Amino acid sequence: MNFTTSLFSLADRRSISYKVLLSILVFSSFVTLLITIYQLYSYYLEQSDLVEQRMEQIEHSYSDSLATAIWDINAIQIESILAGIMEFDDVHYVYVKTKSGEEYQLGERRFHEETLRYHVQVWYMFEDVENYVGDLSIESNLEGVIQRLGNQFWLILISQALKTFFVSLFILFVIYFLVTRHLTRLANYTTSISFDKRALSSPLVLSRKKSHSGSLDELDQVVDAINNMQLQLVKNIDELHKLTSAVDASSSSMIMTDTKGNIEYINSKFTDITGYTREDVVGKNLRILQSDDTPLPVFVDMWDIILDGRESREWKGVFQNRKKDGSLYWIRSSTTCIRDSDQEITHFLSIQDDVTHELELTGQLDYQSSHDELTGLINRREFERRAERLFSTVRLYKGKHALCYLDLDQFKLVNDSCGHIAGDELLRKLASELKSVVKYRDTLARLGGDEFGVIIENCSLDDANRVAEEMQHVIRNYQFNWEGHRFRLGVSIGLVAIDETTSSFSELLKNADAACYMAKDRGRNRIHVYHGEDIDLSQRHGEMQWATQVQRALDDDRLSLYAQSIRTLETASDEHYELLVRMKGVQGESILPGNFLPAAERYNLATHIDRWVIRSAFATFAGHPDFLQNVNHIFINLSGQSLADEGFEDFVSEQFELSGLKPEKICFEITETATIANMSAAKKFISTIKSLGCYFALDDFGSGLSSFGYLKNLQVDYLKIDGMFVKDMVEDEIDRAMVKSINEIGQLMSMLTIAEFVENDAILDIVSDIGVNYAQGYGISTPTPLETLIHL
Repeated sequence: MNFTTSLFSLADRRSISYKVLLSILVFSSFVTLLITIYQLYSYYLEQSDLVEQRMEQIEHSYSDSLATAIWDINAIQIESILAGIMEFDDVHYVYVKTKSGEEYQLGERRFHEETLRYHVQVWYMFEDVENYVGDLSIESNLEGVIQRLGNQFWLILISQALKTFFVSLFILFVIYFLVTRHLTRLANYTTSISFDKRALSSPLVLSRKKSHSGSLDELDQVVDAINNMQLQLVKNIDELHKLTSAVDASSSSMIMTDTKGNIEYINSKFTDITGYTREDVVGKNLRILQSDDTPLPVFVDMWDIILDGRESREWKGVFQNRKKDGSLYWIRSSTTCIRDSDQEITHFLSIQDDVTHELELTGQLDYQSSHDELTGLINRREFERRAERLFSTVRLYKGKHALCYLDLDQFKLVNDSCGHIAGDELLRKLASELKSVVKYRDTLARLGGDEFGVIIENCSLDDANRVAEEMQHVIRNYQFNWEGHRFRLGVSIGLVAIDETTSSFSELLKNADAACYMAKDRGRNRIHVYHGEDIDLSQRHGEMQWATQVQRALDDDRLSLYAQSIRTLETASDEHYELLVRMKGVQGESILPGNFLPAAERYNLATHIDRWVIRSAFATFAGHPDFLQNVNHIFINLSGQSLADEGFEDFVSEQFELSGLKPEKICFEITETATIANMSAAKKFISTIKSLGCYFALDDFGSGLSSFGYLKNLQVDYLKIDGMFVKDMVEDEIDRAMVKSINEIGQLMSMLTIAEFVENDAILDIVSDIGVNYAQGYGISTPTPLETLIHL
């Protein structure tokens, strides 16, 4: 840009040149005016002084002659003197007044500010004495001074204006050459800066000489600052591009608003989630997203946290928003404020994730974790949680509540007759029926299988008993139809009170379970109310404790095997052993099976014991094949539960394969009562296991007092006569006759007979005379640990 071009820019009111020129002109005009006024004022003072000096000169020149004329009373001379005074410049009026009062004046008197008045007394010296003779007044007109001053004003003003103009022009040129032209270049360059990296490729360069000393003046510093800013801006553009790409690629939606909640920025994920585009929401308030379903305290809590103090804090929470199409969705929001360098809030930033599907899945999982899938009732875990919560209120407020434990009677008949699908449908129907009886504030749950539990709140034991009777009535009167079959079931109910004496839920459920079993033991389809002094329940509690110990012993592998010899009473040298199981106590003591086996039978742990015995025995014999080679049979007892276990046959076959034992060395024992109770299952089990090569013995025969006829249908090899007949046969002839009869029937059916409880020689002689094949009992041989027997 040349100087001529810059001169044209002086007309542009936006330019600094115009403003500098205007400032110089205003300043120079003001200075010129001040100088002119000062010079005029000085001239005025000078002329005023000259007038005063002239009047003093008149006084000195005419005072003596005027005094003589007044003393001589010579009027003509006085007027002549006055005319002479009027000849002086600027004098327009003269006046004399004598002592005697005579007045003489010449000219016109004026009354305005431009008049300068001079007044003196006139004295006449006579015989060395001054005598007062009159007064002299002279008035001078300053109009001539003012007129001359006006003429001087224009000369001074023009000369000063010319001086100021040339000085200003010189200053303007210096400013242009040193500053203005470079500022114009700076302005044009900075105006061209944009976020286009190509526009930032050329640095700013000014057409001026570099300092030889290497030091930078102000313009050089500005140029360096702009170029450094340019380089930093290029880096920031790269970073901003990366950040923008990352924000747009984020799986979370991002919203930035001003302090009033007006949206300034959203990323693409926000559009994907809500359906709103940038054009839809930028500039609008965030309230367009709010739903009416989010409680106000949620937002109050959010703002309390975000705006707490001078530090930026983050609020995290979940609430509902509304999409563009009006549908609601759940978001997990993380909201914070953005502050400037003065810690003043300028924006709010919210990072949001759509968790609608997640919450739906969580809700489903929560429901599934707390409800029974089959019936829709709450499950055992949720039932326990609610009971524990109720306990806390009982301890605080001493309330009274009750728990019912329901166990369906003959439910197994439906499963066996029509299958599990029918059983499941029956459970669903009965659950629906029970819901109609149980109040909404009470808790109905399926605890497992065909067992239900009900917590009845804020009621006495008598009121709870009436509710239990209603449930019993509903179940008893419900008729279930399935593919032409009709079923009516009963229910056994255990009822127990919940009050401040209840120690824990486990204790409560144990008491209710025990009461329910008492209802079953006393004929089923009845209600039994738990009382602490109930003898039957005390026994039941004891069995429950033993069941717990059995389970722990199984978990800790604290069972042990013993062997008892079965002596032959014939000449053959057969060697048989029956395996017995005992439990090791926590202190290492040996616990006899009579203490824990009844509890194991009642609580369905007997088959677990049977599996442990077979697994342990087979593993032991597999490690000592020489011992088993010299033994005819090893007798192993099985419970009735194992006979009904569908997987038990496969388990036995698998153990034979794993151990490599010969099945003909093993003889399984099943009791008469278990066989009668599960006749079809027993027949099938015996047939399957015998096909492997095993033997079978019918244990405790005679205890069931059943007909001998069913023996025809059982393929057993040994018949063990119940010891209840054997132990008293020395004194009791009837027992002796029973033993003899059983022995004869057994041998008639080609079964070998074994007498139990042969405790002394007298009994041994009798059973030998009767013709029993084997004897077993404490008098014959005491049980020996299996490991000890093997190593003898």
